Amino acid sequence: MLKAQVTTLLETSKQNEELISAMLKQQSQTQMVLKQFSQQQSEHKLNLTESVESSALIQKLKQVVAEKDVKIKELQKRLQQFSRLRKEESVDRCSSSTLTSCSSDMSPEDGDVNKRITSDSVSKYGHRLVVPGMGHNIEYKSLCCPHCSADVSLLMTQSDEYKILSVEKDRLLEMVQDLQMKEMEMNQ
Repeated sequence: MLKAQVTTLLETSKQNEELISAMLKQQSQTQMVLKQFSQQQSEHKLNLTESVESSALIQKLKQVVAEKDVKIKELQKRLQQFSRLRKEESVDRCSSSTLTSCSSDMSPEDGDVNKRITSDSVSKYGHRLVVPGMGHNIEYKSLCCPHCSADVSLLMTQSDEYKILSVEKDRLLEMVQDLQMKEMEMNQ
């Protein structure tokens, strides 16, 4: 009888050890699953934070692009008004029978405009201005006085600023598109 009890106890002990071993294995697997879940949550939070930051940056860039667009439209409008005004004044001056000669020794077509814009001239946006080469779309020959050459110089500066703003706007739009693509990739 004692022998039967010892055998029963040994079998029970063996079963208990197997049960404990299985439970420890299950606990280890559960801890691994929890660890993976925790990592996934951390990654999800990080992605969410990056997505929010990207969205905020995209909104800021869109606002900057909109502001630049408004500035470009203003410059275009001023450029058109100025061109129209210059054409009207030029036509009036040149068609007048009492045409006065230029008060300076050098007429605008002789290079006065080019001398007003030096190699170190800078626009109000901090960009270095360059004298355009031949074939610029502003006609110097219709101008009759040094005052006009100053106006042409101003017009050329505004034109250059418009071109610079346009390039900057295109660059910002490209950055916005890149950020939107990255945000879409992160959300997938």
